[in-house]
Amino acid sequence: MKTSKKRSQEYTSRRKKYARFLFTINAIVWIVIGILFVYEMILVGNTISSALVAFFFVINVLVLLACAKLLEQREKWIYFTLIIITLVNIGLTFTGYPEFLYLLSLVFDVLILFNVIPLKKYFFKES
Repeated sequence: MKTSKKRSQEYTSRRKKYARFLFTINAIVWIVIGILFVYEMILVGNTISSALVAFFFVINVLVLLACAKLLEQREKWIYFTLIIITLVNIGLTFTGYPEFLYLLSLVFDVLILFNVIPLKKYFFKES
């Protein structure tokens, strides 16, 4: 029979694993969105501005991958950072809202929030 502490550790481990997976998948979705968006801009002839847009897409992808990596550290600021970055990313998805990839990213962001918010005790507990 499993103890309550063991069950809680498994629950936390599973939540972290799902959140890490969702951050990574969301980064991949943003890579695809960025490639398609910049490609369309280049076709229209916006080469200089497309480079700037590509830079911001790369920053977004790197931040999402960094969040996936930060899940292993147990510090309070990481918990708030993960939630803030996810909320900002939700805001970014509304810039291209009616498209399928943006909706997919929105779904991943909401699932990330559902997996990160219950981890508050994990991040606030002294290690």
